[in-house]
Amino acid sequence: MPRNSHAASEDDFSPASLIARFTQVLGEAPADISEIENFITQVLEDYRPEELPDVGAADFATVLASFWRFAQSHGDEGPHVRMATARTADGRELEIDLLEVVQRDAPFLVDSVMGEVSEAAATVKAMFHPVIGEGPARRSMIQVWLEPMAESRRAALREGVAGAIADTRVAVADFKPMLALMRRSIDELKVASPGDPEILAEDIEFLRWMAAGHFVFLGSRCYDYPRTEDGGYAAEEPLYQPEDGLGVLRDASRRCCRRTSAVDSRRPSRWWSPSRISARGCIDGRTWTTSAFADTAPMASRPAKCASSASSPTRPMTPRPGRHRC
Repeated sequence: MPRNSHAASEDDFSPASLIARFTQVLGEAPADISEIENFITQVLEDYRPEELPDVGAADFATVLASFWRFAQSHGDEGPHVRMATARTADGRELEIDLLEVVQRDAPFLVDSVMGEVSEAAATVKAMFHPVIGEGPARRSMIQVWLEPMAESRRAALREGVAGAIADTRVAVADFKPMLALMRRSIDELKVASPGDPEILAEDIEFLRWMAAGHFVFLGSRCYDYPRTEDGGYAAEEPLYQPEDGLGVLRDASRRCCRRTSAVDSRRPSRWWSPSRISARGCIDGRTWTTSAFADTAPMASRPAKCASSASSPTRPMTPRPGRHRC
């Protein structure tokens, strides 16, 4: 039903009115009304009337109350992911699918979730990201309003989001060790001084630029490339120790190298969303560090001649305190 056919009170999206409707739908007096007030206030910060023109205040409060119950029924750190159908105050189905995520607050959650939504080619109508609780109990609640999807696509999106969040968790946990590994690799290259000094200087400049906060590393793994007696590369696959993997490459079954016509071309076989990047090595050394990472700087800001490519730009994804949008 179009918004303009509702009664005037149905168009009242003020915090006080929405909180009253919300608590009425819950059907019980909340133990801490301030937490609900904080939740509703944050949702309204993201709310744009033009995004949901056919959703009245009563129906909006009903959908939010269902999301709140879902979060309250899962008190642990999560993640908990579900696909649901939005319903009106009288129980009718709206023509809207809901992707809902609840988990302990952490960096990069929204970017990870929305990257999977983009990969699924889902049409987004609106997105809300309230963060509730304090300290270790802080939890992110992400609700994405989508155009209706077939059941198979809904299941695939739910699985993809759960996987992306799991990847994000290990990438965040291992971010400092990965950065330390990059810095050690730079130091080792400077000592070994393989190949053309001019090319090596350019490579080291590029690696320093990466380590200076221009990339967010998602995974790293050290490879040994066997050499033949004449100094060339052996035909067999590169060697690595599975237990040495960091971030998403803790998973020994995850491949990030594949054969190409050039030995020094190593590209991740599983792309990362929302940004995808591959790095081509130009270093003539025995051991190199292959990393999966997301680009966080415009192409124009990269060092000249660096052999890298990206399919899409992304905004900086630096962890920051307080309520974050990433």
